[in-house]
Amino acid sequence: MDRKDKSKKVQMNSPEGFIRLKARSLPVDGCWINEDWEDTGSVYTIVARRHPNGNITAGIYFVDLLCLGIKKVQILFDITADNFEGVMKLGGDTLNVEKVEYALVHNIIYDGLDYAKKFGFEPCSEFEIARHILEEDTAKHRKYDIECGVEGKPMFIQTELESDAQATQIMAQLEKTVGPGNFYHKDNMPALNELEELIAGMFGSEGEPEDSIEVDKEEIENSLTFQFKIQIKNISKPPVWRRVTVPSYFTFEQLHYIIRVVFGWSGAHLYSFSPRGYGSSPEITSRNDWDVFSNTKSAGSLDAGETQLSEFFDGEGQRMIYIYDFGDDWTHVITLEKIVPEITLVATCLAGKGACPPEDCGGAWGYEGLKGILADKNHPEYAEMAEWLGLRDDEQWDANDFDLEETQFFLANILPDNWE
Repeated sequence: MDRKDKSKKVQMNSPEGFIRLKARSLPVDGCWINEDWEDTGSVYTIVARRHPNGNITAGIYFVDLLCLGIKKVQILFDITADNFEGVMKLGGDTLNVEKVEYALVHNIIYDGLDYAKKFGFEPCSEFEIARHILEEDTAKHRKYDIECGVEGKPMFIQTELESDAQATQIMAQLEKTVGPGNFYHKDNMPALNELEELIAGMFGSEGEPEDSIEVDKEEIENSLTFQFKIQIKNISKPPVWRRVTVPSYFTFEQLHYIIRVVFGWSGAHLYSFSPRGYGSSPEITSRNDWDVFSNTKSAGSLDAGETQLSEFFDGEGQRMIYIYDFGDDWTHVITLEKIVPEITLVATCLAGKGACPPEDCGGAWGYEGLKGILADKNHPEYAEMAEWLGLRDDEQWDANDFDLEETQFFLANILPDNWE
């Protein structure tokens, strides 16, 4: 599918689709910047939006006001409020961030972008998605005068984000656009690793998700790699499945987040793993979901954050059931296709087929009916369903839409890369 066609088709439940279509409908929960931004010209800006369930989607933008504009972006998609508080705590300790009004952050990001474009520098590729976490760029958000450059000239500061070859290209571009001697240059600056440290802090200083088990070096060295095929039951034409590889020492909580990302589920509903589905034991769930009224563990339940995959998976062909949303009952069959005698540190998505169904559409049977409605613009319910999905007049639902490259991007950029 070429890029032109894809712009007309939307997989709303993918992280990218949600951010593009729905992020701006979420209220802004807060905005932060590093306190010394005016002195350094290097700005870490954070814009957070709150989901109805209390989770947070945030964009973290590193903006170089001196020359290069938007250099780096990190997206935190639908993380818990507790985990976001961990990000902000580290931000306060490491970067000395302060809370500011949205308009200042908006001005900084877009003024930096505009300044860089004068010299031919475009924002990093991730900004194409992350800009949808921001408000549309209109005059009402441009009420600050942000100073860019130094004494009216661009200043290029080489950091570890730029290789020597890239630095040479940047210098050549500046000489081309403003002329030799009309810009400043400084190299050998300290590495700008604070953004990575900020994200790493999301799940604790030890590099482990909160409340998860600890994995020692020996356990990793003796680990294997599991290749799973995960398919949603009772959906056809097309079927909806994903093939992933996962370290054997990962927990079921981590597998839950992987499934969320590769399929595109929002995470707004409860989930469980079990051998055969409802009624089978043991049931593996999030500790936060145990009997929400009494906060006690149900009989036969195991904590997904403390139970490793290797405790249950030990033979190729073995299956387990993952159910997401106890109303729509999206039932996923997890099949262990291969046990690879290799050490891996991250999850990867190898292949897949079919778009993630819209949530709250009535489960697999409701989705089959919805596909029929969306395939016929003359159907009496088409307009209502299209509006519910947030489709514009020039967009259509594509049940076949699965973008492996996009999925791999979000798996690498949304899941904490310190789960290793």
